[in-house]
Amino acid sequence: MLSASIFRTMSFSNKVFIVTGSARGVGAGIAENILQNGGRVTISDVLNEVGLATTDRLAKLYGTEKVTFIHCDVTNQQSFESLWSETEKIFGSPVQVLVNNAGVFHNAGWEKCIDINLKGLMIGNYLALDRMGKTKGHGLGGQVINVASLAGFVAGSDAISSPYFASKAGVISLTKSIGNDLTLRTEGVRVNAICMGYTDTGLFNKNKQLNDQILEEVGGTKNLLPVSRIVDAFQVLMSNGKVNGRSLCVMANIPMWYYPRHDRQEIIFWACGAKLFKRLRPNAMVMEPWHQAVFFIGFQLFLFIALQTLWRIFF
Repeated sequence: MLSASIFRTMSFSNKVFIVTGSARGVGAGIAENILQNGGRVTISDVLNEVGLATTDRLAKLYGTEKVTFIHCDVTNQQSFESLWSETEKIFGSPVQVLVNNAGVFHNAGWEKCIDINLKGLMIGNYLALDRMGKTKGHGLGGQVINVASLAGFVAGSDAISSPYFASKAGVISLTKSIGNDLTLRTEGVRVNAICMGYTDTGLFNKNKQLNDQILEEVGGTKNLLPVSRIVDAFQVLMSNGKVNGRSLCVMANIPMWYYPRHDRQEIIFWACGAKLFKRLRPNAMVMEPWHQAVFFIGFQLFLFIALQTLWRIFF
């Protein structure tokens, strides 16, 4: 876990935040961190009773003027727009940060999983550009943090869990696509993602079958992430004003890292390798992974020799 002293000077100085799916678990942890650092936050969820209880608890600690609860179904455009408008009305200031945290596991059904995990985030991201951006919004810019998962980088272990893995892969791709330099220049909105491993949340603990399956996969409770670790990742993204379109990966017991962006230039690089390989083996139709490895190592050797040669010539 990151030391709290790293972020001791961080202040959200009355900034207004919306955190979806924040009645409990990761969302509630992020909401409390916002309040601890001087921000104002709307807790939103479809779980009214739990959300109101969380809001009441936080209001007693940090002040009723700092936190509110608004019901929101993230899959419904009108509901999300109402959440945004009501938040700005209550706090009397524009929203500057949206944390898209609402999500479900595959056991909710594949359609609901895709609707909440991917469609809901797309609604939130586009709404953030409209409301915070320079073109149509308040013009101050802002930040979107999408809560994704390491599952978005890998394949699921079975067909049943595939909707969850597919939805999180979509979130990562969405983050990279919207979090580009052009959007940042024209709208002033940064978009990044937190990609976490299995986290010890109330939602996780309430489903015994899923609980047992996940514990078997990760090798026991010692490898589950505490919510505080995800809060640390949130603070890393909030404190770094340069990152955009990046995925911050969080696992238990190891440092966080940014997953490399795979852009069009990389596709062109591997296409060149395939074309070169075709010249060497005209009958080959497919470039296998080991061919790619040989090409990559060969390219690195060529680059190293070329740089050494240039060094000797000019220096």
